Amino acid sequence: MNIGINKSTDVIKVLPFQKEWAKFYENERKELEKILSHLKVGIHHYGSTSIEGCYAKPIIDIGLTVDNPKDMEPVAQALAKNGWHVNGLSDDRIYMQVIPGKIGARHVTGDGVTTTHAHIHVRETKVFYDSTVFRDYLRLNPEIVQEYSAIKLKSAEYIKTKFSQGHGLNPDRNLKNREESPLWIYSHGPFGKQEFLSRTLKAAYEYFKIKLNEDLDKATVEEWQNIKTRWSKKWEQEHAEHPN
Repeated sequence: MNIGINKSTDVIKVLPFQKEWAKFYENERKELEKILSHLKVGIHHYGSTSIEGCYAKPIIDIGLTVDNPKDMEPVAQALAKNGWHVNGLSDDRIYMQVIPGKIGARHVTGDGVTTTHAHIHVRETKVFYDSTVFRDYLRLNPEIVQEYSAIKLKSAEYIKTKFSQGHGLNPDRNLKNREESPLWIYSHGPFGKQEFLSRTLKAAYEYFKIKLNEDLDKATVEEWQNIKTRWSKKWEQEHAEHPN
């Protein structure tokens, strides 16, 4: 099964679209529904693995959405009790990641392989729309999918010539030379990915006539600042144990 990346040793892995990604997402969704059955949570497949025909890193991105900023932390707590750990904190979401082997073999395609990321955020905020309208717009425009795939492939080929296998996808995330890490180059490198994302998101917002709720976005950022304060020590602890 072409799912997962060992972030400690895989420099980069970008694959053609695989139909099995949707099947893998469905298995993850069913497991998450059990874990989160006591909470009101939307579950969404997004990211490049959700877009037919798109080249992608073979990690499944799942959005877990709630109606209110204060409903987000209970979702993270429920996941943390079931083998997930905090992979990162930002102003608008918590990233959660399966600790390989803790939930079950279905998450692991090899030792240390990460197969799934969950992104917990508030419905109808900018981060929610950025993920969903981007996905939906590309699904309607296969020529844009081809353009996006070409950028990914150029970045991946560049990274493979710059780094040796075994270097790891993001080994320098806490160092000053983070901009020289493969993951940073893949996301922000010289092949126009950020310009493409900005241009495509603008077109997607216009196409779907999306208007942001600035008050909700503001409230979400404020609540996440509180969550970051409470969870930062936990994240530092878990990052030390599972640095990638």
